[in-house]
Amino acid sequence: MEKSNIEIIKEIARSTNRSVVAKEIPYPLTGIRTFQQYKRMVYMPNNHENTSYFIWYSDYYGKGGYPTIYCGAFIPLSSR
Repeated sequence: MEKSNIEIIKEIARSTNRSVVAKEIPYPLTGIRTFQQYKRMVYMPNNHENTSYFIWYSDYYGKGGYPTIYCGAFIPLSSR
């Protein structure tokens, strides 16, 4: 069986000694939705100084029912 994207990211975090936060939130099944879909979020610091982060966000029913996916390295901006 193939590994999920979240399992692969958790392995990367373990092998590089980084923390990772991963959440999978299932959407309720209805009479129309018979296939289980999830909102998935993953957050992992890219380095030990926490100056950048890897973020993956996937929401199948995001913007107006269209799949929404964000993935990449992000640098926090100061609010000053």
